[in-house]
Amino acid sequence: MLILLAAGCAKISSEDGPEYLVTGRVVDSAGLYVEGAEVESDAESTTVVTDNQGSFAFLAVPGDHRIRASYMGRLVASRDFTVRRGGIDLGNLTIATEFYVRGHEWLKDSDHDLYSDGTTENAVFADVGYFAADTLISEGDDCNDSNASVYPGADELIGFLDNSCDAYTNKKALIDAINLAFHEDGYFGDAESSQDIQYQETVSFLALANIYYGDLTPVSRISRSIRWSFDHLRHPDGGFLQRNVPQGVRTSLYLFHVANACLLDSRLADTCSSLANEIYESASWVANLDRPWYGNHDIAALLAFHRLFQLTGDSRYATFAEAKRQQLLDAFVHVDSTTGYWPESPPDWSNRLLTDYLQVQIVFGGYYLLLNPDDQAFRDLFQKEIALFATYADMDNLSLDVTDSYAYPDYYLDWGDSVPLSFPSVPWFACLHAGRYCERLSDSQFQARYFDNLLANFERDDLVTLFTDSYLRYAVIEEISDQLKMQGVLQ
Repeated sequence: MLILLAAGCAKISSEDGPEYLVTGRVVDSAGLYVEGAEVESDAESTTVVTDNQGSFAFLAVPGDHRIRASYMGRLVASRDFTVRRGGIDLGNLTIATEFYVRGHEWLKDSDHDLYSDGTTENAVFADVGYFAADTLISEGDDCNDSNASVYPGADELIGFLDNSCDAYTNKKALIDAINLAFHEDGYFGDAESSQDIQYQETVSFLALANIYYGDLTPVSRISRSIRWSFDHLRHPDGGFLQRNVPQGVRTSLYLFHVANACLLDSRLADTCSSLANEIYESASWVANLDRPWYGNHDIAALLAFHRLFQLTGDSRYATFAEAKRQQLLDAFVHVDSTTGYWPESPPDWSNRLLTDYLQVQIVFGGYYLLLNPDDQAFRDLFQKEIALFATYADMDNLSLDVTDSYAYPDYYLDWGDSVPLSFPSVPWFACLHAGRYCERLSDSQFQARYFDNLLANFERDDLVTLFTDSYLRYAVIEEISDQLKMQGVLQ
């Protein structure tokens, strides 16, 4: 009879007669210990598993026996031995090399481009899509491990895909797409045929990109588009057209982007100064709109007025800005002591929350605070909105629960209970102004997935949002990053 014991046991006893200790080790062909090998005899089905020193021990009655060692279900070594009084040390049982690969860390490379995204597994045998580190070029820099054309240093292909895993190239792809849509008359995309100012809002994005990455867009092109917009897309009353109808929020955003572009690039100063009267007329038209419950519209107007005051020094814009700011402070809905939001529906509605518009309000309000960091009253409300956003946002899956929205479920039939998070600047604004999500900002995979959601949103909107939102949703991250570096939050 053979009784198997775990290696290292201290007490040996038996009721079946004298028994003696049998010991040994299982090693590989290099003499290194093999942990987890199963050792058994021909007399018993009970097995003992080797410890981290490769050791095994069991009790056996005197006589002839055969021992077998198995690994991963395969017989890899066997030996005959005889037990006599005093026991026996069998020494090393050697596993043949072809039967054993020592367990270690494998790196994932799903698209087989020799670049891993850093995902690892610890196993004896590599699963499909996992490789040894010394067979790969990079161990963690692939920003899209499902596409073999995407890896650090790859050639950039036409389209939005960031082939070379370079944040600069993300923006370059957007800039190229916008500039390809420029018409020499002075408009982008379908601005003329659709009579829609949205396509012209890209001017501040192009101006910012010129600052950070060199003159990728001729300044004359930006200037021409501004002048064309005032000549062709501005209603006589002052409002800018969206699908041939003057719209408040579009007018506010266009005025913001024009002022922003002229502040970012002094070479555009003459363009803005030559349009000073028209700009003021449009700003006055917005200031006289009486709809104090469209949260995103009102914050956009506040942005426009404040940026125009910074550009011109005209106190009339400061007056407009303060009136709009006070309106926003008064309109804020306090859900409880720590959360709240700016409403997107009339005061007599029982539910005034449009959940997915929290993203819009955060990027507008976040940019206002970027320009006005000392406005503590506005900051307090903004932080309450960030807290509310955090209750609905699933940052691991980049989705936003919309079941509490007044528009649920009709407005969200294509999505269900949640919509994709598609404003990559939101966690950056949340970190800068509320101290939330800061740990996410250095996660390149998180940022890459957010950017993918942004591109998907652009495509769903037939690229209109490429022209309207590239600045505040994405490019502004450069400016936020500069602030966070100054504060020591980022390196």
